[in-house]
Amino acid sequence: PITVHPDFTIEETTHILLQHNISGCPVLDRQDQLAGIITKNDIFRAMVSVSGIPKRGIQFGFLVEERPGSIKEITDVIREYHARLISIMTAYEKAPRGYRYLYIRAFNINRERLPDLMTALREKAKILYMVDLRDGNRETYADY
Repeated sequence: PITVHPDFTIEETTHILLQHNISGCPVLDRQDQLAGIITKNDIFRAMVSVSGIPKRGIQFGFLVEERPGSIKEITDVIREYHARLISIMTAYEKAPRGYRYLYIRAFNINRERLPDLMTALREKAKILYMVDLRDGNRETYADY
């Protein structure tokens, strides 16, 4: 059977499950003894936790240039509005050459200042969308 070890990351384990088109696998300890079983549901729970979605903040999607400091410029703007960052994820898949997708979730954002924050963020990168998980507000700004 396909197996993983307890020190595998969620991403490594997910890759193995997808690669072999399986929904779970045994987890073996250093002596190759069964330590447990990991399933897609375990991975879903971990991804929800890592993403910070239970905090009910705001998620932003961006298309940013692939260059040093491009992410920091955006996070600095968000911090200027006294928001707390929950998670930052990036992806290169299907991004145009020289760019990557950036997904940031933040909370404690003053909703009255959100239009000003959006204006400041537009000066730094192309905003793809904004989802307010507290209020259910969703705005899409660009196709991607």
